[in-house]
Amino acid sequence: MKKLTYTKQHKLNLITEELFAAFPGWISSVGNEQQTSVSISGDGSTLILLVPDAADENAIQVVIDAHDSKLESKGEKVARELEESRVSVRVKFKVQGLTDREIDAVLGEVS
Repeated sequence: MKKLTYTKQHKLNLITEELFAAFPGWISSVGNEQQTSVSISGDGSTLILLVPDAADENAIQVVIDAHDSKLESKGEKVARELEESRVSVRVKFKVQGLTDREIDAVLGEVS
């Protein structure tokens, strides 16, 4: 294994998705579980990868250079869409005349 360090503004979840998409061989399935052969960590400005010795550093650099930290990761997009949906449902219930307490009860939320 070799350690690669990059100085780059990044969203760790998003850059991890991008790296795994570019290098699917880094993920293996064992039964119903997925395992990775790499370690990806970062603090928003420094990214540290532990990758196989044979990993193509030039190809990895292409992915790092192409990363845009302003984009949403899949998880962020799902969370945003869920929140938008929840707000939309609340508005529909309000229009139908339900109180906040009734809406909370229907949605299983604590008021």
